[in-house]
Amino acid sequence: SYARKIVKRYTDRPDFWQNHSVVEDALELAKPLVDSVQLWFGEKIIMKIYYIKKDKFLKTIDRKELEKFSDGRIYKSESKYLEHLIGLYLAKTVAQKYYGIKDTTIILKNKKPVFKNGEICFSISHSRNLAVVAFSQNNIGADVEYMAQRDFKSLLERYDIHIENPTKYDFYKFWTKYESGIKLGTESKSDYSTIIEDNYALSC
Repeated sequence: SYARKIVKRYTDRPDFWQNHSVVEDALELAKPLVDSVQLWFGEKIIMKIYYIKKDKFLKTIDRKELEKFSDGRIYKSESKYLEHLIGLYLAKTVAQKYYGIKDTTIILKNKKPVFKNGEICFSISHSRNLAVVAFSQNNIGADVEYMAQRDFKSLLERYDIHIENPTKYDFYKFWTKYESGIKLGTESKSDYSTIIEDNYALSC
């Protein structure tokens, strides 16, 4: 597994067993780099969401290895470029490892990214330190947003939503549902919203 490769960098060091800090670093990096959320309907999983913390991930992967996932898009911003690569890495790696998809080539269909062979649907989203990919057998749109402090009341009123004292989650639940609906590209028949990593709103 990828985690084992990471740990091997430390265990191969001659001072591994003598240097306590090296052992601790190896254990820390060996923790799962990808977390997930599952949505069930009865006994069936209808959606699974995987997310990765960019800062920790970038410390564990070689730049050239990550760039193998490039689709050729050019970004003026280095951070946006890396963000895009991490999203592609997560989508393709999860699709291959957990869904058995051999050809993870991504194409655009109706302006929406899909796997070439269409075996499963996915949607990628980014915000600050998180990259998120949601998977489903059905068409899906996902959006994640860091919940920064803003004038929530004024922002919601622009969309004709009137709440006397809106919380940040009131606003970001609305906003992520709105954005995920745009990515879906059609009227949503169902939706799911939650908070992950303490201060990120997520909707699908």
